[in-house]
Amino acid sequence: MKIKDRKIFFRSSFIIFAVTIIARVMPGLCNFMSPDACIYLNIGKNIFSGNGFTSSYNIYQHWKGIYSYSFPILPPIYPILSGLSYAIFKSITGVIFINALICAINSILIYLIIMYIYKKETIAFWATLIITLCSSMFVTSFYAWSEQLHLLFLFTALILFFKNPVLDNNKLFKMGILFGLSFLIKLSSLVNILVLITFIFLMHKVNKKAFIYSIMLILGFCLILVPYEIFCM
Repeated sequence: MKIKDRKIFFRSSFIIFAVTIIARVMPGLCNFMSPDACIYLNIGKNIFSGNGFTSSYNIYQHWKGIYSYSFPILPPIYPILSGLSYAIFKSITGVIFINALICAINSILIYLIIMYIYKKETIAFWATLIITLCSSMFVTSFYAWSEQLHLLFLFTALILFFKNPVLDNNKLFKMGILFGLSFLIKLSSLVNILVLITFIFLMHKVNKKAFIYSIMLILGFCLILVPYEIFCM
């Protein structure tokens, strides 16, 4: 499906982006923290202070000053982003603001996905506003959590699929790369690739094409995962 009226699309995208940001900035970007957020930020700060992929934080604060390797236990991408954000803004508020920006981008991606599925601009616009103002989107963008960055890659993969639902090797390889990146943000996202492989076999049944499609998806995933696993050895 192609977007017919780009003017309407860009206008709606701007409104969605603005509403998402304003709704999060107006209450005030407080320094909301949690054990997960503290660990992400601690690893990120260690990376950019020359201590490498290490964690010196634990929830009970025993053994202060002890550095332990964070990989392969914790995915690396979000700590890098949070550390870079903190290095630029010098505050936790800056890290949370970057999360809010990613949430706003995700809102536009949600709008695109709904447009591709229902092909109705009005439905996509109002549905996106409802989703972006729901509690789960608020909570995950108010904390320095990895969910929004994970969704960025997941939604991008879904756009690749819904833009033209016909599967091919090139598309599945690209989706595998995106799933690999999301896995290095949130390990539980492994379920995404398993769901898609199941969908492929349900759609094409157990035949040669289904196996080839699944292999291309896994190859794209491994292109991201294998170098990281070698790095962790």
